[in-house]
Amino acid sequence: MDESAPLPADFLIYDGDCPICQRYVAMTALRRAHPGIELLDARKHPGLVSTLRQEGIEINDTYMLQLGDERLTGAAAMARISFLMKPQTPIEQIIRRLTRSERILKPVYPWLVRVRKALLWLSGRDQIH
Repeated sequence: MDESAPLPADFLIYDGDCPICQRYVAMTALRRAHPGIELLDARKHPGLVSTLRQEGIEINDTYMLQLGDERLTGAAAMARISFLMKPQTPIEQIIRRLTRSERILKPVYPWLVRVRKALLWLSGRDQIH
């Protein structure tokens, strides 16, 4: 997607350098459930990252799911993705079961962010600028 192009109505923006984020996005098979959604690597969209920061969304601490006019981050985004999933494999069924409750995800999500940051640091990768 060109930085000057208008944003799609439905997208997920995440850290494409984060191994956890990459695997999660792949395991949810979100495009199968929602073929029109764009999966955006935040590192390739600095303009969008800047806009989100101006809106108070720090992409290093969360990812963001936009569905039409609705924007969800963190645990709420994970729960919605889980709801949208159409699991076809045992691992997809497990992921859906583990991530379908926002109430359960809320206290866990900050720890996922810490693990992501530690993995990036250990692998010599920078945070998103």
